[in-house]
Amino acid sequence: MSQGIGLADDRHAQVGETVTNDAAAYANTLYDEENQRISGVPTQILIITNLILFAILGTLTRVGIQSLTSYTEAPITFSSLWYNFTGSFIMGFLVEDCKIFNYGKCTVIYRQEIQELRQSEHVDQIGSHERMTETTKAAKKTNLSKKKLCPLYIGLTTGFCGCLTSFSSFVQDIFLALADELPTRRYQPQDHTSTLLSSITSTHRNFGFSLMAVMAVILVTMSLCFSAWLLGTYAAQIIESYLPDCATKCDRNLIDGFFIFLACSSWIIIIVLVIYSHVLDTESTVNMYGPLLFSLVLAPLGCFIRYYVSLYLNSRIISFPLGTFAVNVAGTVILGISYDLQHVTLWGILGCQILQGLQSGFCGCLTTVSSLIAELNSLPRKHAYIYGAVSILVSLCLLIIIMGSLLWLKGFTMPLCVI
Repeated sequence: MSQGIGLADDRHAQVGETVTNDAAAYANTLYDEENQRISGVPTQILIITNLILFAILGTLTRVGIQSLTSYTEAPITFSSLWYNFTGSFIMGFLVEDCKIFNYGKCTVIYRQEIQELRQSEHVDQIGSHERMTETTKAAKKTNLSKKKLCPLYIGLTTGFCGCLTSFSSFVQDIFLALADELPTRRYQPQDHTSTLLSSITSTHRNFGFSLMAVMAVILVTMSLCFSAWLLGTYAAQIIESYLPDCATKCDRNLIDGFFIFLACSSWIIIIVLVIYSHVLDTESTVNMYGPLLFSLVLAPLGCFIRYYVSLYLNSRIISFPLGTFAVNVAGTVILGISYDLQHVTLWGILGCQILQGLQSGFCGCLTTVSSLIAELNSLPRKHAYIYGAVSILVSLCLLIIIMGSLLWLKGFTMPLCVI
């Protein structure tokens, strides 16, 4: 009996090793083919149009979440937490998913081996369990390396999640907490009733309390974004069996054509609306929609720069994603400069709206928290701590120099426009 069990284990081990090697070799071949194909003009057009469309959608979602969470008596006064949380959750789901972006024979081979190991009577033994764990990890790695080259996946992760989250706004909230400039929305009683007033007040505190506020913003944001990432991965694992496989080639071509039309038409319509609203010179229309329209116009530009900088620089240093670090720091610097210009009395309504669009649209899409969280999860623990700490500290120090010099020398004036 024991001899039979041993032979069965040996047979499963041989099958598992053979299938895993075949799948790995096939995956490498597919990866090389996709690397050659991704540089082609049609694929680049698909990537660009997906980035345009999902950058606009991500920016709209971020502005909507920011408006919904900026209410009176909110327990958390920095609204960047909520759209960073949402984007990290979606990013975790997309990275973990193995069904929606299921490409080629390699994933099928891995699934067959996993199913065979699960049906084995000896799956509870250490050897079989270890083989299944290794096979599952290899399958996820192969699937991730493959779907990273899919234009739709790039649009959803780099475009939507990257533009839904904003590292520059996160660092700006850290600075405002340090400078005691975070707004607090409160109820103020009037005639013995709880009348809602739209006043925004800011309380003054000493440096020790400001330092505690800084730590609160950093710890709350990072811990909740990490939690959102894990929740997204768990959600993908739970509902994996209910998700459809990737569409057929014909369906994908139809979807790609629809995305190209939708992305180009959306961006053109937004640009026309910006020009049309200012040609009309209707002050109420400009005040209501101007900052949002400028944000949507500039959003794809920031997304393009982030994608291509990360594409060419992230592989330079394996333990430190240089591309994401560069765009996060650069976007934070640009946001600080535009924030200073917006809070001095040199600009009219149009200039204020352009600067607001630069902050919310361009800088919001140039910087990202979702990719930062994904990279921190993929790096070894030591390198992850170094990468995360350097990203936050360098950006914060630059923002202190840029925004702090104006705030502590002259003070901020109320801008003429808000989003």
